[in-house]
Amino acid sequence: MSSFRQLLPLRHAVRGVRRCAQGFPHFQKWQQHHLQPNAIFCSISTEVDKSSSSDKIKVLSESYNEESIEKQIEKSGETDKVPAALDGNTSTSACEPETDPTFLCILHILESNKTGGKAEARELYDAVLEAYKTEDKHKHLEVFINILKALNLKGDANSSKQVQILLYCKEIKGLFASILSAFTIYSEHELMNILACDRKFRFLSFSQEKALWENILSHLNKLSILTLIRLYDMSKKRKACPDARAKIIKNISRRWMEVEKGTEILSLMNIMLQESNRTSDTSMLDRLEEKALQKVETFSLDENIKTLYTLSKGQRRNLPLIKSLAYCIKEKMTDQVSLSSLASVMTSLSILNIQDSTLLGLLSDRVSKVSGELRDDWTPQDLRHLSSVLMSCAHLRWLKSPLEKTFLSQFQKFQDHLTPSQLCHAIYSMSKLQCFTSQEKDVIMQMVEKLRTTNIIKENPKLWLNMVLALGWSNCSDEGLLSTVLQQTFVNIIQENFPAMVPNIRQLEYETTIAFPNFQYPKPNLRSLKPNRTSSKPDSTVEGVIEMAHILDRNMEDGVQTRVLTPQGHEIDVLVLVDNNGKVIPFSSTQGSSVQKVAIKVLRYQNTIKPLLKPTGDVTMCLRHLKSLGYKVAVIPYYSWATIQGNSSKLMYLERAISDSMKQ
Repeated sequence: MSSFRQLLPLRHAVRGVRRCAQGFPHFQKWQQHHLQPNAIFCSISTEVDKSSSSDKIKVLSESYNEESIEKQIEKSGETDKVPAALDGNTSTSACEPETDPTFLCILHILESNKTGGKAEARELYDAVLEAYKTEDKHKHLEVFINILKALNLKGDANSSKQVQILLYCKEIKGLFASILSAFTIYSEHELMNILACDRKFRFLSFSQEKALWENILSHLNKLSILTLIRLYDMSKKRKACPDARAKIIKNISRRWMEVEKGTEILSLMNIMLQESNRTSDTSMLDRLEEKALQKVETFSLDENIKTLYTLSKGQRRNLPLIKSLAYCIKEKMTDQVSLSSLASVMTSLSILNIQDSTLLGLLSDRVSKVSGELRDDWTPQDLRHLSSVLMSCAHLRWLKSPLEKTFLSQFQKFQDHLTPSQLCHAIYSMSKLQCFTSQEKDVIMQMVEKLRTTNIIKENPKLWLNMVLALGWSNCSDEGLLSTVLQQTFVNIIQENFPAMVPNIRQLEYETTIAFPNFQYPKPNLRSLKPNRTSSKPDSTVEGVIEMAHILDRNMEDGVQTRVLTPQGHEIDVLVLVDNNGKVIPFSSTQGSSVQKVAIKVLRYQNTIKPLLKPTGDVTMCLRHLKSLGYKVAVIPYYSWATIQGNSSKLMYLERAISDSMKQ
């Protein structure tokens, strides 16, 4: 019992050491035990000779005195005086190598990392002893860094602890103290090596790190552009160098013409994107984009893809550069391109809203080919990349038949590997692209029920409303699903936070009366929305159709209405009144049952899914609702209208479309 009580202080000490090495605060104040390091090392060499190396280093780690490792290192590093062991006259440890604490520490780390044994440990130990006996501070730094590299430390919590224990060993501690006193004589490359090691293991105190940064910043003009980029990354979130980033950016801005390689240009673009978000100054980005445009043909395929992604990340719509990158990607595309790279290009094109049909077709074919190669070996990461491709296709309104089959074959797996938000986006995208049929309704409803158990409705009501609306586009609505968005509490949230989406609730409310006539629910109190002319600016096709409609209205004052918004939230481009002979008449002539209202709907470029040119889901719902409201519907596709030359021919085409709508 007495021996156990004697070991208790050491147990508390080693627990404190471990928490200190891992960056945790001390849970209690250490008890004072005045043990000298030399006495500790002697006790190890005499009492545990027969133990294994791991047992010896364990005793070493449990035999620290009351000061934490960080305090001891800081104490040894803040003095400018080199330890006496480095004067070349003091002999090293009198112990044999196999019992020396430094040797045991190196051996234990090598064995724990499975990178060597006694022979490798002896070689490293001899190098440390040789450097320890010299006064060459450059040699001290070289050996110190080589030791950290040779031990194959990974930078995690366990490796940081091993480094802290290593720094407490006599010879390593002496080398480290020598390095701390020699910042001013080291070159810029040596200082960068120290900074890189500290970034990985965090062995410098605040004052030591500050002194290191001050010396590095004094050598900025000597550093290459690539090194400045590395230095910028190292300066992030470092309190010891608050002005470092500004000085580095100033130096880079003065020397940006030195960059030639694609990786350097790409890295500088990423840095300047961050700075432009902070300062709103885009002059450097403009110059770098011009440089990239000059060098784009020398970029590799991976550099082209990353550059396009960087532009999309900053929403930099530099069309000459984007078109050049798209051309190079098409020329350099190979069968070895990964699914992640394909998803990156599709996402970039979607964010930048670039609809290059040739490139999109090539990317779609590659995704379909990769899908055929994977078969049933899809990983969760592959499915997330495929969901990114799906969302990009929905935004760009692009879908080829082989790619649609790929989406449908893997869609059921999305619910197991996507987040609730990603799954909502996937369902919305599939509905927008009109991929769902009645056969998939049961699977979709299972996914929706799973989503309702999450907090997605409260966390993102806008996304939930979009998904429910999209399911209505594909006739995959459900009574329980519609009730979630027609509740007054949900409607109030939408009206207060997303007023532009109120027409969507009106559309769903009317969709409910069509799909479920007997559906009973409390009618929500929606803000008044009377039929009115919309203020949105139509495109050129809509303008042309309206112009031709006004020719029909030449002899009438109220024969044509344009840009009409229905109470259900749908927009009618042109509304005319037609008699039983297919002739447009004034709205004042409403006698007779044969008179019909004809809603002329222009199918815009953004309302079609390329390359098959079929309507998107929202247009399909709009046409279905207009017909149920009693309108005759005449659809004018933009691609048909563009092929007609001359006003007379366009007028004849419009009259024929109106006459055909009366026969429906």
